[in-house]
Amino acid sequence: MVLPGLALVLAVLSSWPLALSIRGRVNAEKIALCARDNRPPENTLQTVELTSTDRLGNELVRRATVYRGNAPDGVRALYVQLIYPSDLSGSRLLLAERNGLTQIFLAVAGTPDLKRLNAPSGSRLFDTDFSSEDLARLYGMNKPGRSTRLKDGQREGRPTYVIQTRPYNKEDSSYALVVSHVDKETCIVLRAELYDRLDQLRKVLTVPPDHVKQVGSVWIAHDFTMQDLLDQTQTRFIVERVESGDRVRDLPFPIPAPK
Repeated sequence: MVLPGLALVLAVLSSWPLALSIRGRVNAEKIALCARDNRPPENTLQTVELTSTDRLGNELVRRATVYRGNAPDGVRALYVQLIYPSDLSGSRLLLAERNGLTQIFLAVAGTPDLKRLNAPSGSRLFDTDFSSEDLARLYGMNKPGRSTRLKDGQREGRPTYVIQTRPYNKEDSSYALVVSHVDKETCIVLRAELYDRLDQLRKVLTVPPDHVKQVGSVWIAHDFTMQDLLDQTQTRFIVERVESGDRVRDLPFPIPAPK
């Protein structure tokens, strides 16, 4: 079964400049925390388009809304709902973080109830190259890992910190290693290299620096591409519209309590 998706990679990995977020010595843990915890101060609602391309060049387009913020009971939430194509409209994915624990819920089109998944999955969501785990990582809702700082680098002329992160518990992730290139000014991950459990490079996420835009007091990436090197496929995620503040209401339903 293809889990809905998300692709969304929406990494609204927004942010204040790294210099304002990291005090004292810049080490791997502080860089990882800055990239993971960067988020807009207000709830946001995005309209996004996801275009997946298979190895033969065929394209598949999805459109979705993405809610990111705090639910009425203080739980951090990421809620994705497909609005196109019509046969998938209403499919939705919910990530809810409460007391450091992230729960994942899924509902396909035509079913009213969200059903809980046991753990983040590496499966393709909505036939895209993103998984629920990819989405959790992009929105800072993944479990922290053990990070090591590597030699600084550059991405299209932008100075970056480079860190590699391995999960504390192998069962917590479908990846054995993630190498992140973190923009020094905005703290947005401009490139992520994701290695599978055989330590083979499986996916690469890229963000063009010129598609990182300031929205209010934060920076938001508006263009993401996830490549699956094994399947020879890719998905491009475009943020078409961002709303925040009073225009964005809380989720229209309560988040299920943890079991």
